[in-house]
Amino acid sequence: MPIKNKIWSCLVLSLLLFVGCKNDDYVEEQSESTGFVQKAGGSGYTLCGKTILKFNTLDQVQNTHRNLYENYHTSGEDEDVLIAYEMSKGLYSLRKKEQDMDEGIIPDDPDFDTFDYTFDTVFESMLNQDGMIIIEDYLYLWSDGCVVVRIKPPNCKNYKALLNLQELVKRGQLKDRDISYYVNELGVEMINICDDPRFDFESISETGTHVDNSADYSGDERGMECGFQPVVSWEILDHNDDEKTIKLRIDAHSIAPIGSDPIYFTYLDNADTFTSVTIKENSLGLPESIWGDNFYGYPGEWFVVEIDYTDSDTAPIANFRLYGAVYLLTPNSCSGEDTLDINLECPIGISKNPVDADSGLWEFSVEGLDHLTESYSIEWTFAGAGTTTTLIVYDASGANNTFPVPCESMNFGFSAFINSSEVICKNQLSGNLDSGGYCTRGDISIASPKGVKLDGKRIRCKTKLKKRADIFGGQTIAKSKIKHRKKVIRSINSSGSLLMISGLDCVPVDIASILPPVSQPEATKKKLKQKANAGFARLNLAEPYSVNFTTSSGYSHTLTYFFPCSE
Repeated sequence: MPIKNKIWSCLVLSLLLFVGCKNDDYVEEQSESTGFVQKAGGSGYTLCGKTILKFNTLDQVQNTHRNLYENYHTSGEDEDVLIAYEMSKGLYSLRKKEQDMDEGIIPDDPDFDTFDYTFDTVFESMLNQDGMIIIEDYLYLWSDGCVVVRIKPPNCKNYKALLNLQELVKRGQLKDRDISYYVNELGVEMINICDDPRFDFESISETGTHVDNSADYSGDERGMECGFQPVVSWEILDHNDDEKTIKLRIDAHSIAPIGSDPIYFTYLDNADTFTSVTIKENSLGLPESIWGDNFYGYPGEWFVVEIDYTDSDTAPIANFRLYGAVYLLTPNSCSGEDTLDINLECPIGISKNPVDADSGLWEFSVEGLDHLTESYSIEWTFAGAGTTTTLIVYDASGANNTFPVPCESMNFGFSAFINSSEVICKNQLSGNLDSGGYCTRGDISIASPKGVKLDGKRIRCKTKLKKRADIFGGQTIAKSKIKHRKKVIRSINSSGSLLMISGLDCVPVDIASILPPVSQPEATKKKLKQKANAGFARLNLAEPYSVNFTTSSGYSHTLTYFFPCSE
């Protein structure tokens, strides 16, 4: 046997021993009635008749990915390493499904492609044929964008529910009422895996970084990396402090890519601490609803809520949280949050609203001053990025301000000091917002059309920018890849410029200096990738760079990031 084959045989044997003996990655057998059973003699599981991997903890997912990643790259990215892993688990994976379509073993589905679920070759072999995986008590449906969805428990009913949700998205038929059903009735959750480093398995494996899986990363939003920012505003409609009731109107706004259709979901995180919370008028025309009776959040643009805080023992503060997302379950999915805390006994606070993102214009108002009968003034201060603006308004609660619009979004502060001869419960208010980055991107991807074949085999290419979380260095990774199961020579060549962040500005840099051309030395069936750490960089949507993919069989395709700015 040749030396190379001996080495490969040892590698596969060691991999099979590793994955075949490490049974602590998997849970005990469960009841048939759940539709979730362990196959006899193996460590794989089936759900709705489809094989799936089940991990007890995120640590186990990360460790399994790390070991598989190391074996795959040690072998020179030999696909047989991934095949051996899948066989040891009895898993029919995303990778295998696409291969079987290519080989004509199963019917071809032109709409199916692994790039839609993940751009991580190793993770393709850990997700099942529908892009799902079970971690802890949740069933996850993965997406190559920033937002994945999950539901618990992992049973057949919920498996089908996630597939139905995915189908609604593909057909462009997902409406606010559907969101209400999936979130309020089924308990579907949306997880931003770009902001949460625990789910960035590829970066963990590549960098060797240890991620504390017990930490709370929910507040680690990275600004306008994908051009989306939800904003919650509010208004007091009625307040009776004697009867301890208040009626509020809550509005969802956003800065979003032009032409996108954001979805919103507003939570009242501490609704159970009040005597009652009732949804009144609303943008969807839903009947009056009690918050908590299969109603955990509102899935539309605005609603009126009445809160009775009679039985509150402590200061009654309503904690609203607006969740917003665009392009759900697509490779450019993106989400964000905004919070609003209102002291119901002293409901004086600032409401904000973006008017014109391109120019940095925002409007502000102080809520809770309608009871004043004497003249008053408000001194507004807007500060950030080395600039400070002060504005004094008399007998009016509103003000506008134009913030700088840097290349990358930056945080700016605002405050209001109320001067009044009358006694008020609060006269100093403050908050913050992000401005900038509306026509640049740190997270974005584009791919060639699906279902294209050349010489009888699928061929597809994709390019992507991804800003890593701070724990991995916070820099932008530029990555392109072409796949085609034919023995050819593939080449990738990038041209144009990428913006390097320099203070409030961005300096264009030749992309070829970051991503030099790559080409395979000989004909092979392997994928070709072009990948580099681009530093602190962003894509300029006004002048995006291009990536050209070619093969020795005559294929040529150029991808350019033609995407809209945000407004």
